[in-house]
Amino acid sequence: FKANIRPIGLAAIGLVLFTILLVAIAAHLIIPGIDWPTAFLLGAIVSPPDAVAATSVTKGLGLHPRIIAILEGESLVNDASGLVAYKYALAAITAGNFVFWQAGLNFLLIGIAGIAIGLVLGYIMYIIHSKFVCDPVVEVTLTFLTPFAAYLLAEHFHFSGVLAVVTTGLYLSFLSSVIFSYQSRIMAYAVWDVVVYILNGLIFALIGLQLRDDGSVIIRICSVQDLLLYGFIISMVVIIVRFIWAIPAALLPRYLSKRIRMKEPFDPRNMVVFGWAGMRGVVSMAAALALPLVLPSGEAFQHRSLVIYLTFCVILFTLVLQGLSLPWIIKKMKLPPHSIAAEEY
Repeated sequence: FKANIRPIGLAAIGLVLFTILLVAIAAHLIIPGIDWPTAFLLGAIVSPPDAVAATSVTKGLGLHPRIIAILEGESLVNDASGLVAYKYALAAITAGNFVFWQAGLNFLLIGIAGIAIGLVLGYIMYIIHSKFVCDPVVEVTLTFLTPFAAYLLAEHFHFSGVLAVVTTGLYLSFLSSVIFSYQSRIMAYAVWDVVVYILNGLIFALIGLQLRDDGSVIIRICSVQDLLLYGFIISMVVIIVRFIWAIPAALLPRYLSKRIRMKEPFDPRNMVVFGWAGMRGVVSMAAALALPLVLPSGEAFQHRSLVIYLTFCVILFTLVLQGLSLPWIIKKMKLPPHSIAAEEY
């Protein structure tokens, strides 16, 4: 993560904000009645790619560890930037006001403070694990409690809970060989693999249940043809924006810095892999389902069902189209499979 902080930062913050902007413009132009705050809200919801989807699809494909680290690091950090933008867009809808410079300063403040809280809690948990706890069951239980503690503590002070969780997780996983016994690590990996699998299945069950309720509402507002067209256009914008960003983000730093050219290997085929690995998933759907049914004024949230439907379209389109075709694309590009054994040799 530290070695690839520049591309991760460009993707997790710059690409997210760029995606929000272009999705908002597209939604405002093509969908009648969508105002700018709602368009930006939709952009914030569909902007962050999913960490679990990226890891699952690229597993076993022999990609270089650097491209995997960038994809996974981006998926961890961009949740925070996407959800912060989501928070401000939702505030603009519910409160009716938005100050750009103030939002920018708050964005930096809540991000930095969230990271600081994550580091402090990570250090406290490091002391607890290394000095006081030695039972594997208790250690695995603490891995469940720690992210909730980081999130709730940061959110209590109105800072970024997601960044606090990510920071605590990175800090503790970096020290896991020191603070966890091998029994604890084996048990933690097994338990968390099952939990993540169940949670991902559950979120898609919730999607189906929600769409059953919202489907009749949306069809009364728009025709089926219009809905299919809106879903297709928004999904294509989300995919294309990633390629538009990836080319200058990869080439400009190399052009401006000789050190980067000398130090970092470059294969243009990795840009294609990065561009095509932007699957959306759990975070986007959770953000959409968290939209309020009623605004503070007492009136119903007018476009809630439409936003949930468009989020579902983007998730389905990217998971099916990109997720199923990525292994085929990697094979067709003849990317040399990376082997840890060969590198050690």
